Amino acid sequence: MKKQLVLTLCLLITILLAIKTQAQQSDFLSRTTLEAGLGYHRPTAPSDNITTSDFAGFKSFYAGALYEIDELWGLRATYAYNAFEHKDEKATGLKIHKVVAEVTLNIISTIQQQTSTPFEVMAHAGLGLSLGKSEIKSGSDMMGNIQMGIMPKYHISEQWSLLVDASYVLNFSQDYGYQGAAAQISGKSAIGGYFLANLGVAYKLN
Repeated sequence: MKKQLVLTLCLLITILLAIKTQAQQSDFLSRTTLEAGLGYHRPTAPSDNITTSDFAGFKSFYAGALYEIDELWGLRATYAYNAFEHKDEKATGLKIHKVVAEVTLNIISTIQQQTSTPFEVMAHAGLGLSLGKSEIKSGSDMMGNIQMGIMPKYHISEQWSLLVDASYVLNFSQDYGYQGAAAQISGKSAIGGYFLANLGVAYKLN
């Protein structure tokens, strides 16, 4: 866990330094896009004593920013909130707050350098930290995570876009299950994970 934390902090510092350097250039705003979205999540693991599909639902929210380094590559930082709640037992559950720093790749630009299509498809992957809060236990669960996904966009105008972000999040050292109790019957930490599908909007600053 300590190694994951150090690696994540180093990545965040590197990204911040890169953005600070680029901020000195006049085109900084024109390369920055803000995003926000709502959607669906479905856990996959851990699954001890639960049926993970019972905790699927439309309680996912995220907001973030994307900085375009060039036509192919970018840097993305997001905050997300996911409330995992049993479809019948509302008193149980797990709330996860997540921050992730990612590298992005414009897939269409890798195939065709010059294009006038309003569609764009972006792949993204990176590292982050998550904080889990149980509905039935005190305390909190700090986890390292890896996020990877694909995000199609449709540009309505030069500044506004609609997007669909489909991602998978892998949690390391997850102590709480999605019902809020111990992740495993043995009481040990587990490798956790869940799928996300968010519909959102993006706004280019300039």
